[in-house]
Amino acid sequence: MLFNSEPVFVSSPLQVSVEPRGVQLVSRRALGVPGPGSVPVGPLESGILVTGRLQAGTLAQLLDEINTVNLTLEESSAPGQLVDDAGRVFDNVTFVRFEQTGPIVYGRVVSVPFRARFVGLIL
Repeated sequence: MLFNSEPVFVSSPLQVSVEPRGVQLVSRRALGVPGPGSVPVGPLESGILVTGRLQAGTLAQLLDEINTVNLTLEESSAPGQLVDDAGRVFDNVTFVRFEQTGPIVYGRVVSVPFRARFVGLIL
């Protein structure tokens, strides 16, 4: 997987899914507008969810991989291009979240499950 032409999640088997698309609704009550129902306020942000397992031969290598992902996240304030391993291209997305979703597992490889989110921000 590439983000802004830089490899991310290199050691990972990945699953990439596109989040729901549509219109953002806000309840009339939340807007202080009388009456039942909701009011459309614009399009939903388009999100791409990446899940997988970071894998490495040693704990030190795994921690380096995690640090590299976190540095990419910190440096990704500008939108860029995401290309998944199947060749799908997502333009104008920002890397907004990375989280480890379970413990580090020690076996033939050292691994940790993760979830990352990229969003096409609406400005």
